[in-house]
This record gives sequence, C-alpha cells and structure tokens, in this order.
Amino acid sequence: MKQTDSEKPCVSRLALFLAFSRISLSSFGGAIFWARRELIERHLRFTGSTVALAMLDHWDQTRAKFVKVFPNEYVRALSEMHVRAQHAKPAGLTPQEAAAARAVA
Repeated sequence: MKQTDSEKPCVSRLALFLAFSRISLSSFGGAIFWARRELIERHLRFTGSTVALAMLDHWDQTRAKFVKVFPNEYVRALSEMHVRAQHAKPAGLTPQEAAAARAVA
C-alpha cells in the first residue's frame, strides 16, 4: 500500500535538528569494519540487491562513508562511569581497601 503525500508524516526542521543534536557521529574501524562488509555480502546473497553489489564493487569508497551513531546521553553516561571507576580504584589499594577508604571519607 503506497502512502499519498497527505498521509506521510510531517516532520518539522526543528524536530529534525533536535533529534540530530542528541547524537554524535564518528568513523570507526577494527573488527566492526569486517562485520559491516559481511552484513552487506549477506544482504546481497539473500536479496540480489544491485545497491549492495555496487557498494562491494567500490568497497574502498563505501567503507569510508560509514559512521558510528552514538546518542550524546550515552556518551556522557559512559564517561561518568569511567570517571567513577577511576575514583573507585585508587593506586595501590585492593578493592576492599578502596571501599574502606571511601566509607571513611
């Protein structure tokens, strides 16, 4: 069933701006690089997609266009967890000693 223009959801520019302001984009590589290629290869195998074929045929250009999307709140929470973990483990103390030191402070 095809939607007519009047049935399509209308998203304001402000709503789009606010949605994109909550995420961060960055490039990524490593093991994820090979996982992306594998996903596209599987998609091609199961669907015969000409787009997937073109992406694989020009993989050097295609892989540079992938980005990692991270919600800013998630990045903030990870940073806070890292800081707490660093403060929870003072140098040279066992976990029990560090807990005792925090309890006294």
